[in-house]
Amino acid sequence: MKHKHAILCLFVILMLTSVIAAPTEKTTESFSADAMDARAPVALNRLAADEQLEPLKVNVNKNPSFEDWDGTRPASYDGVMVSEYGSAEFDYSGVGVTGNYGLLMEAESSTEDAAFHQVIQSVPTSPSPLIEPGMSLTLDWNTIDNPVINEGGKVFVEVNTWDGGSKYRNLFYVLSGNTASSNGTREAYFYMNDTIDQWNSFDRNITSDYIAVWGEGDLSATQYVQYVRLRIYSNAGIVGIVRAAFDNVVLTNGSYAAWIGNGNFETGSQSPWWATRSSKAYLEQSTDSTHETYSMNMSVPEYQSGTGSVNVMKNFDFPGGYFASSPDMMYLELDWKYNDTPSIPSMQYAELGLTFRNATGLFYLYIQFGSMSDILTGTNTTNANYFEMPGFGNKDLWQHTRIDMNDYLNSVGYSNVSLYELRFFLSNSADGASVFLLVDDFQIITYPLGDPGFEEDWYMDSRTPFAGWDDYNGDITEIQRTNDALVGDHACNLTAEGPVFVGVYREVGVPLHPSDLTNFSWRLDEIGSGGSFAYIRIHFDTYGLDYILAAGSTFSITNASTAHDIIVDRFNTTGSWNQLNVNLTADFEEAFGFSHGVSITEIYLRIGSDSGNRTSILFDEMHFVDGASPVIDSIAFSPTSPMYYDDVEVDVYAHDDRTGMGEVFVDYYNGTEWTTTPASDMGSFYQAVIPSYSYMTTILFQVTAIDNGGMSVLDDNGGIWYYYTIGDDIGPTVTINSPADATEMEGMAIIETTVDDESGSGIDYVEFRVGQSLFHTDDTAPYSSVLNLNVLNLGVHTINATVYDVAGNYASDTISITVVDTTTPTIDSPADVSFDEGEVGQWIAWSPDDARPSSYEVLLDGASQYSGLWNSTSEFVNISLDSLAFGEYNYTCVVYDDAGLWNADTVIVTVVDAEVPIVDLPASIQYIEFSTGHSIIWSPADDHPDSYSIYRNGSLVHSGLWNSSSETITVSVDNLGLGVHNYTIVVTDIGSNSAASTVWVTVVDGTSPTIDSPSDVEYTEGETGHEIEWTPFDHHPLSYIILLDGETARSGSWDNASLPISISVDGLGEGVYNYTISVEDVAGNKASDTVIVTVNAESSSTTTGTSTTTSTTTTTTTIPPPEGLSPMTLMIAGVSGVVVIAVIIVAMRKRPGS
Repeated sequence: MKHKHAILCLFVILMLTSVIAAPTEKTTESFSADAMDARAPVALNRLAADEQLEPLKVNVNKNPSFEDWDGTRPASYDGVMVSEYGSAEFDYSGVGVTGNYGLLMEAESSTEDAAFHQVIQSVPTSPSPLIEPGMSLTLDWNTIDNPVINEGGKVFVEVNTWDGGSKYRNLFYVLSGNTASSNGTREAYFYMNDTIDQWNSFDRNITSDYIAVWGEGDLSATQYVQYVRLRIYSNAGIVGIVRAAFDNVVLTNGSYAAWIGNGNFETGSQSPWWATRSSKAYLEQSTDSTHETYSMNMSVPEYQSGTGSVNVMKNFDFPGGYFASSPDMMYLELDWKYNDTPSIPSMQYAELGLTFRNATGLFYLYIQFGSMSDILTGTNTTNANYFEMPGFGNKDLWQHTRIDMNDYLNSVGYSNVSLYELRFFLSNSADGASVFLLVDDFQIITYPLGDPGFEEDWYMDSRTPFAGWDDYNGDITEIQRTNDALVGDHACNLTAEGPVFVGVYREVGVPLHPSDLTNFSWRLDEIGSGGSFAYIRIHFDTYGLDYILAAGSTFSITNASTAHDIIVDRFNTTGSWNQLNVNLTADFEEAFGFSHGVSITEIYLRIGSDSGNRTSILFDEMHFVDGASPVIDSIAFSPTSPMYYDDVEVDVYAHDDRTGMGEVFVDYYNGTEWTTTPASDMGSFYQAVIPSYSYMTTILFQVTAIDNGGMSVLDDNGGIWYYYTIGDDIGPTVTINSPADATEMEGMAIIETTVDDESGSGIDYVEFRVGQSLFHTDDTAPYSSVLNLNVLNLGVHTINATVYDVAGNYASDTISITVVDTTTPTIDSPADVSFDEGEVGQWIAWSPDDARPSSYEVLLDGASQYSGLWNSTSEFVNISLDSLAFGEYNYTCVVYDDAGLWNADTVIVTVVDAEVPIVDLPASIQYIEFSTGHSIIWSPADDHPDSYSIYRNGSLVHSGLWNSSSETITVSVDNLGLGVHNYTIVVTDIGSNSAASTVWVTVVDGTSPTIDSPSDVEYTEGETGHEIEWTPFDHHPLSYIILLDGETARSGSWDNASLPISISVDGLGEGVYNYTISVEDVAGNKASDTVIVTVNAESSSTTTGTSTTTSTTTTTTTIPPPEGLSPMTLMIAGVSGVVVIAVIIVAMRKRPGS
C-alpha cells in the first residue's frame, strides 16, 4: 500500500466533528497561571493542524480473547487436533503372562480426538498366507479395564485380507465393546466379549469366518492375510483408560505357523511389530488471562508414551484474504505465556504458524514462543522460515507482543502473498517433559476490506483480477483493474453492457461500531437507462443496506424488514470522484431499529444494465475511518506530594471504543523547558513516569491521547495544568566514622563523619557535642572536628554529631569513648655496642617518651642492675660500660608510665678480645736419622687461650685445646725422613686472634754404608767361572766404583741396597790383581773392600793346585750425605785370547780384620 489513504475530503472532517465526544469533566486543583514561565505553551497537541485521519485498521480475527467456545474448541477456528493417549509395552510381565513377557496396550481419548491405537504386523507373503486352504488365528488376551465400554470403548483384533487387486475383506473380532457395527462389503464384525480382567483364549478359523460372512463364492484362490492388528479404541471426549494385554499370537494354516514374528513377545522388544503411541494433550479455557475472563490453554503436561501435540487452525479466503504488502498494513497482536519442563533428547516447543499463499504456492512462517533449549527447533528452507517470538526464552511470564507482518515477510523475501492460514501448535516428545501455552487477546489488525485500494496486482484468474476481492457476477472482461485511480496505482473498473449483472465482493466479519464512518470512493462514468443501477451493498448477517450510487429511470427503490435502499448524495453524478461518508450504525438503526450485536459480514460493489445499455463505474479507497476521539476518563498522579527522590507516576485512564488507544503522551514543564514522555500501556490504564526533580521544583503537566485512527484529545486541566511541588521529608544521614563506638582513646581525637542528604534539600550544618556540651559547629564538607582528650577526665564520654538539612530535617549519631592512658611508652633502640676489652668511655643512652612517665629499670643479663624515677619525657637513661671484661652482655631498659604500661629495649654489648697471643720461637733442630729424643717445645702466652694447631710441611699433624697461658706445647720430631722439615704452630685465643711460630728440623744421614769382604780369588790361567760378589748395604745408597789395580774397571748407580754387586775376573793373565770396590751413600759416607785375584800359570803336568787366600782391607769414609744412588750389578767379562804361561804369586797385605 502506498499510503494513498492519507487524503480525506474536508466534509469528512466536518462530519466527524459532530460525533466527537465531549471531554470528561475533571476534578482538579487550581494553580495560578501567572506563576508560569511565559515560555510554557498553552497546548502540545500531537496532531498538526494539517494532519489527516488514518484509514481504520481493526481486528479482523473473531473471538480474539477466546471467550466463546463451540463445545471443546474455541469458536471461529476451523480445525482442532488434540492428541490422545496411546501406548504399547512389549515387555509386560503382569499376572497371567505366558513366559516372561506379553504385550500391554493402553488408550484414552482427548477432548477432540478419538483414541485409536494399534499394534500391527505385516504378514510375510512367503510362504503365501492364503485363506482358501484354511487359516487360523490364535492368541491369549485380557481386557484389563474398559471403563468406557458403554461409550464406545473397544478392544478388538483386526485381520486384513486382500486379493492383490481391489478386493479387501477385513474381519473385526471385538474382544470388549458394546457398540454394534453392521457387516458390509469389506467389513465383518464378530463380538466375543468376555469377563473383564481375565485371561481368555482366542482361536478363530479365519477361512470359516470369511465364508460365513461373504460366502464361499467370494473367496478366491488369491485372497490372503495381509495384516494382523491388535487395536484399542475410545471415542473423543470420553475420559477413561482402556487397557488390554495380549500374548501368544499365532497365525497358522496347520502346516506353517511362523508368519507372526515375536508373537509370544518373549524378546521383550517391539520388532517386528509396528505400534502407534502418543501422549494425551489438552485444549481448554483458562481463567489465567489478561483480557476479559478466559484465555486459550494448550498443554501436554506429561509425556506418557509418544509425542503429544495440540493444533488449533484458522483459514482465510483466497482470493479475498489479508495482506502485509507494506509496513503498518497488518499487525499481529497477542498476549501469551509459555512454559516447559525441558528434557532430552527430543523436544518441546510451541509456535504460531502462518501460511501465506500466492498464485504459485504456499509459504510458511513459524514464529516460536519457546522451546526446551531456548533454540529454534526448525531449519529454514526456501518456503519455510523460523523466527523467535519477541520474548522467546522467557518462561512462565505473560508477555504482550505486537509484530508488523511486513517485517517478517520482507526478511525472508516473501512478497505478493496473502494470509491463508494460521495455527497455534504445541508439541512434547520427551520423557519427563511438559509444555504449556496460554494465548489471549489475539488480534489481526489490518484494513477491514483487506485491499481497500485494489493495489494487490499480482493475482488474476478468469473471474477476477484482484487478490483481495472475489467476483460476484461477471468475469475479467467486465471486472478489470484500471490505472485511472483516485489514489495510488490501481482502481476497480466494473463495466456492464446489458443485459448483465457485474460485481465483486469480499467477506468482512467486523462488528458494527457507532464510531465508524465509511470513506468509500467511486466515480460513475456511465449509467444506462431503464433498470440499470450501481450500488454498494453492505450485509449485516441477514440484513442489508444498499447505497444506491446511480440508477436508470425504471429502477425501483424498495425497503423491507431486512433490506433497505438509501439514495446517496451526488446520486447519478458522472465524471468525478465522490465519497460515501456515512455512519453505518446510524443508518442501520434508522432502517431496522437496533444495532447491538450486529456485524458487517460482506460488502458488494455491483452494477447492472438493461439490454442495450451500458454502465461503467470506478471504485477506489474503500476505507472505514474512526469518527470519535478517544476519551480521557481520569488522570491521577502518585505520590500526590512527591519528594525529591520520587519518580511521579501519571496514570491516565482513557479508552477508544473503535480503533483502540494508540498512544498517550504526558508533557511536563520543570521551570525551564517542556518535555514529552510517552505513557506505557499497563493493561487497564496508561502510565507515564516523570523523573524525580530537586527540592522545591514545581512541575506542570498535561495529557494527550491519540487513538489508532489518528483522533486525539488534550487534557490540560482546563488550561491551568496539573501541577505539584517537590518536597523533602527524609532527614539527612550522619555516621561518625572515626573514632569507632566504645573506643578507648587518649590524646587528640579527630571526629570524622559521613553526612548525606542524597538528592534532598542539601546539608546545612553539623553540630558536635561531648556529653551535652557543644564544642564545634561545621558547615563545610567534610564536616569534622578535633577534640583534645587530655582535657577530659579519664572514663566514659559520649560524642554526638547532629546534621541539619535545608528543609529542617535532622539526624544524629552518637558514640561513646573511654578516655584512658592506653599509649605504651616509646623507647628508642640505640645500636648494639662492641668495643675492645680495657677500652673506656663507652655508654648506652636511651631516650624514652610518654605523656605520663613514671620509672625505669635497667637489667643486665636479666638481673636488675639500675632503677629510678623517670621524671620527664625528655630525660635520658645513661649506663656506663667501662670495666666490662671480655664477653657479651644483655642490657635491657624497661620504662613504665603512670598507667603501668611499659616498654623495653635491649642493647647487646660485646667486649672484644683484641690482644694477639704471644708464642716463642724455639731453635731449629738437626739430628741424625734414626736417632731419638728430639722434640720442639713452645711456650705461648695469652689471657684467653683457646686452641692450637701444628702443621708439618703445611699439613696439619696435631691440634687441641690450649688450656692455659702457662701451658707448654710439645711435639716430638723423631722418626722423620732424611731432609729438612717445617714445623709451624698456630695458637688462637677465644677472640679468634692467632699467632704462629715455625721451627726447622733437619734430618741428616750419619751412617756409613757397610760392605762384606769376599775371599780372595786364585785360579789357574785359562780357567773360567770366577767372579767377585759384594753385598754392600745402606739406607740411602747412591753409587759404586770398582778399581782394578787402581784403575776404574766399572762404576755406576747404587740404588738398591738389597742387590749384590759382582764382577767377573775370568780371562786374566798370570799375575796378582787388586780389585777394590768403593760404595757411597747420598750423604757422601763411603765404604770399600779389596779382593786379591791371583792367576797362576798353566802347568804342563798334572799337579794338585793349592790356592792361597789373601785378606782384603775394607775402609770407610764419612762425608756429608750425597744424593741417593740407584743399585746396579756389574759383570766384568774376562779377556779372551790371552794365555797365561806363568803363575806369579804375589803376596798382598791382608785387609784389616782378616
